[in-house]
Amino acid sequence: MRQDTQVAIVTGGARGIGRAISLRLAREGAAVCVNYAARADAANAVAAEIATAGGRAIVAEADVADADVVSRMVARAEAELGPVTILVNNAGVGSGGAGSLDTFDPAQMARMRAVNADGVIHTVRAVAPGMRARGHGRIVNIAS
Repeated sequence: MRQDTQVAIVTGGARGIGRAISLRLAREGAAVCVNYAARADAANAVAAEIATAGGRAIVAEADVADADVVSRMVARAEAELGPVTILVNNAGVGSGGAGSLDTFDPAQMARMRAVNADGVIHTVRAVAPGMRARGHGRIVNIAS
């Protein structure tokens, strides 16, 4: 199904599953905001691939753990691409093989919680009011 009137934000959209989702949404006609936190090169490559195929994409560096940064990302996506109709929460950080819970670094645990849980809340809160007002929107949360 073509998504020509859709605008998507894909958090963690530069690599792995997020990259695949960004590219698929673009192939289906959606304009895509490719979010990243650490790999600008990967995000730019995804946006370039979308543009080469005739799609529209922007790249947005934003730490989803920061609600203010997320709000600015959403505002920019809407200013440049249009109202956000699809949110894919894919950003996530893992333990990096840190071991068992009894030896886990508390700072690393806090970072995981901030990105993997709070990040979802921040992005949903940033897009849901607009989706609700327009009577349309889709939110997909990915976790592992």
